[in-house]
Amino acid sequence: MFMPGGKYKNKDLADLIMAMREDYGSIHVVPGIMGGPPMLSTRNPKDFEVVFRHEGTWPNRPGADALLYHRQMHRKDFFQGVEGVAPTQGKASIRNLCSWTLESASVVALDRQLGLLKESNKRIEATKLFHLLEDFFKVSADLELKPSAWRMFKTPKLMKMMNILDTILYIISAYIDEAVERLEKEAKEGVVRPVDEQSVLEKMLKVDKKVATIMAMDMLMAGVDTTSSTFTGVMLCPAKNPEKQAILREEVMKILQGLGFHGGIHEELLNRDSVLSGYQVPAGTSVSMVPLSLLSSEEHFPKAAEFLPERWIRNATDSTGQCPANDLKLKNPFVFLPFGFGPRMCVGKRIVDMELELGIARLLRNFNIEFNHSTEKAFRSELISFPNIPLKFKFTDLAN
Repeated sequence: MFMPGGKYKNKDLADLIMAMREDYGSIHVVPGIMGGPPMLSTRNPKDFEVVFRHEGTWPNRPGADALLYHRQMHRKDFFQGVEGVAPTQGKASIRNLCSWTLESASVVALDRQLGLLKESNKRIEATKLFHLLEDFFKVSADLELKPSAWRMFKTPKLMKMMNILDTILYIISAYIDEAVERLEKEAKEGVVRPVDEQSVLEKMLKVDKKVATIMAMDMLMAGVDTTSSTFTGVMLCPAKNPEKQAILREEVMKILQGLGFHGGIHEELLNRDSVLSGYQVPAGTSVSMVPLSLLSSEEHFPKAAEFLPERWIRNATDSTGQCPANDLKLKNPFVFLPFGFGPRMCVGKRIVDMELELGIARLLRNFNIEFNHSTEKAFRSELISFPNIPLKFKFTDLAN
């Protein structure tokens, strides 16, 4: 059914998951195809909690096999056993949103701006890196989540992924070399910064240059498109709900007053026998936990179609004043875990939180934001969600 002409061919990830759920129920097993492992899929948040609670000290999170293949096999000459955080399992383990998130991540990962938001002699190279990071997620969805024979032989799509990762590695290695050269020059000139003022990259380089390079690669691959997509959603909500935007702006202005202030799918390998939705599931089973349909479900989110940010605030009511906060609030916290849970939760959570909060606060302080276009099917689902509509935001300068 995944082959040309099949029922599931050419569906994006969200549509594919929903179609299979409709055909096979809320919990079902997809048998291993073309060398891939079998996968149990569940939409029950109670199952999510069981899986996360049973993950143990060293969780096994599948879903990055192609990235691991690149590091263990294709470019073993460079990585030499240093696999990084993203694919490792077990104990070894200019008002342009996308450009802004890459610039922000690069400050942490590479200790420099890349020049995407201003003219720079490195802009062409930085733009290439930006597109490569997006391509990584698109091809990953085909290799990791859809039937693919790449585990059996080197398919064209696998080689495309290897080329993407090779080029990302080449560009990032060049930036790392520049950082090393700059730091060595500063050391010769007697520049010494206190530890608390040293960048993440500077601290990592003191440990090992290879580790620093791989960590930078992981941070950029994990934190650019994910953050830009999230920020797009954050922007669309107040833009389409001006009354909520006004309330948020008022709160932002109070907080920033007087300051010089000018940012979906979990897979887990069960570590022990478990019971999911009444079924006995043996240890070692790959479990896919996809809450896509739950996020718009009245069962878990009362008045799910309405933008009600007050649902996340204690002791608040909705716009009519008729629905107490305890009725609006999420009943099961495992329905919404964008950064995951436990030892393998996203290592960039605090950076992303800060990036999103500072980004939206700065925009609301300086602009009124509008989006006078349809938001139907605003996102498409690959390995992550990507904006699927032109982002034609209207920014109007505020008097303040």
